[in-house]
Amino acid sequence: MRDTYFKFKALLQSDLSPLFIIGLIILLLLGFFQRLSLEQRGTEFDTYHGENVLRVGSMPIQTIDPRYYIPPIIAFALYEGLVKYGPDFRAAPAIAESWETNDNQTYTFHLRKDKVWSNGDRVTAHDFKYSWIRLANPLMGGGWWYSSGLRFIKNFRKFAFGGITSQDDLGIKVIDDWTLQITLERPLPYFVDMLLISSALPVHQATVEKFEGSWIQPENFVGNGPFVPDSWILNSSLSLVKNTKWVGERGNLDRIFILFGTSGLAAYENNEVDITAIASISEIKYCESNQKISNELFEVPTTGRFIFQLLTSRDEFLDDERVRQALCMGFDKEKVLTTITHGVYIPINDLVPPVQKQTKTNRGLDFNLEKARQLLAEAGYPNGRGAPAVKIYCVSLPAPLISVVAAFKEEIEKNLNVPVIIDNMEAGVFTQRVYNEVPKDPIYYFSGNTDPVPGEMHSLLVWGWNVYDYVSIGGEDKQRWLDLRQQYFDVDNDPNLSMTEMTKKKNDIRLKYEHFCQIEHPSPYYRKMRELLPKIGKVKTDEEFYPLIDEALEVLNKSGHVINYFATDARILLKPYIKKAKLNPFASGYFLNFEEIMIDKPNNPIP
Repeated sequence: MRDTYFKFKALLQSDLSPLFIIGLIILLLLGFFQRLSLEQRGTEFDTYHGENVLRVGSMPIQTIDPRYYIPPIIAFALYEGLVKYGPDFRAAPAIAESWETNDNQTYTFHLRKDKVWSNGDRVTAHDFKYSWIRLANPLMGGGWWYSSGLRFIKNFRKFAFGGITSQDDLGIKVIDDWTLQITLERPLPYFVDMLLISSALPVHQATVEKFEGSWIQPENFVGNGPFVPDSWILNSSLSLVKNTKWVGERGNLDRIFILFGTSGLAAYENNEVDITAIASISEIKYCESNQKISNELFEVPTTGRFIFQLLTSRDEFLDDERVRQALCMGFDKEKVLTTITHGVYIPINDLVPPVQKQTKTNRGLDFNLEKARQLLAEAGYPNGRGAPAVKIYCVSLPAPLISVVAAFKEEIEKNLNVPVIIDNMEAGVFTQRVYNEVPKDPIYYFSGNTDPVPGEMHSLLVWGWNVYDYVSIGGEDKQRWLDLRQQYFDVDNDPNLSMTEMTKKKNDIRLKYEHFCQIEHPSPYYRKMRELLPKIGKVKTDEEFYPLIDEALEVLNKSGHVINYFATDARILLKPYIKKAKLNPFASGYFLNFEEIMIDKPNNPIP
């Protein structure tokens, strides 16, 4: 405050105009009160003297219910699942100390008997059955279960879609308090790995049912992770403290202080956070050249990849495989990325990101301008004559991503004479135009995909609602598919339907679509998958599994349904006094082993 006074005094004695002085005073006051609000935000949680505090920036959250998406850095601090990430980033024992299967279809999990909730109750097999059924309950209004292995449990999707109503029909069976048996729709050798996602985490039944919507409030919360919420100011901050009932390895971390909307390089350099991810190319280059910060910068391979996904439209241009292949081969991605991103983005030629070491990662179509022009001519568009414009839908792309898309446009127009239109729009507009209006133009969608679990490329093998992004459908089959999608969103927008009626009708349509994909889909990729699935279901080891995956992805990558572009590694800044942190490539570079972290600098300041 004393500094502010002297600034005002100097201004009043200066020769500047009164209006200019008033403007500067307003700016100084705004800065003062903004700083005051930051200081108050910290002191509301006490100053944490004598505690080891980890300070993390995060996007704002509205819930800590694992039924919905919450950042991994929060989810895995508050809850513990049957399994956790092991040293090889595969499933390792957590609440389940062991499991077995004889056929890859029925899995039996044996739970530890010493694990408890934060109120002292034992964690049992009943907790997982309750939590997973709650996740699938269609009356709950949706959930994040579709991103996890839970969707493969026998009758799970039918229950979630309202096709069946009895919980007894689900493939979830409690043998006793410490034994949980799961039966799947079909054999899946990678099912346990697919439980490494927050939607598979358990919740405490008595607390959820007692407090209903307010069970997530700190004063009501009961969890089974190494931390519990202490204070939560919506859109501002969340404080997590040690769960004193936690059983397991423990470092010296007393508190995790999460600041919403406070992250990035500036926050790190201002000592407001202890760990942050940076994505800006200019900031990455700055950190690499900065003598101090360069020693705190870690490059973590991730599963992040950016591709152009084909959205099925009513136009026939992209139904021609030769056209799709020409677009894949018609631009030099390595040259583009070197020029624009200076090596920060890595060119890829496969749907599988480079971090996935078990499979081949170069099955796509290489840059070959002569072949691309030949294919385009064979398709009836010599030198691009007569080719309609290809639209690229983007969702709120910042720089430099929009520059990378613009470079693709420039290359395709220059090399193939095929016009490209870039439409960068907000997420709400995108949803309306893609889902509520069936596009009439050749459409690609530029998207970033980050797989949440090891080898989640498995999801490419699973028939689901969004497979149309990868596989174009032609002729009458395409019309059937478009009709199903239109029916779905007509129901979604019908104001005369109750929520129960709407949910049932939408789920009926989804089940019809899944049946179409699994039984009748005509694409070469789906035919290959129907051929391979019986073999995949019987494998026992990765050595048997991945060659079969390679066969299927070979078909998909060569088809041109996806234009592979580039992969990104996470750049993480981590303070040197944070010890034993394991940076996880399957969680965008952030670590998940909170219970093991050591801090050798007590009394971290809270901003």
